[in-house]
Amino acid sequence: MTGKFGKRIDGPAGRRQNPREELALEALVETVGARHSAAMLDLSQTGARLGGNDLPAAGDEMLLRVAGAALMGEVVWSTGEECGVRFDEPPTAGELQALRREGGADIARRLTPDERRAAEDWRHGLAR
Repeated sequence: MTGKFGKRIDGPAGRRQNPREELALEALVETVGARHSAAMLDLSQTGARLGGNDLPAAGDEMLLRVAGAALMGEVVWSTGEECGVRFDEPPTAGELQALRREGGADIARRLTPDERRAAEDWRHGLAR
């Protein structure tokens, strides 16, 4: 079972409803009063995890500009150095494909075969 942002709430044996894919993309986060540089760390159809300094707080509405896409959403959790964003509308299939291609290529080149398998398990909610 998953929550709205795709977080598993059923324990380690369950699967995410919306699998996440690890990425490494530069992003710009725009809120009503500020602009923040960030990195998109992972992506699903319903949201993303961002990393950076001085990120918006939970509850803030935002526009996320990344790799040619402009995605509206709300920050649903924030630790200061990372935040989770739930998209107002899912990215189009073309946007998802472009983001995955852009952000996943650099990461894939740096992983060993064992690390790739572990990342794939994590993406599908099979790893702890």
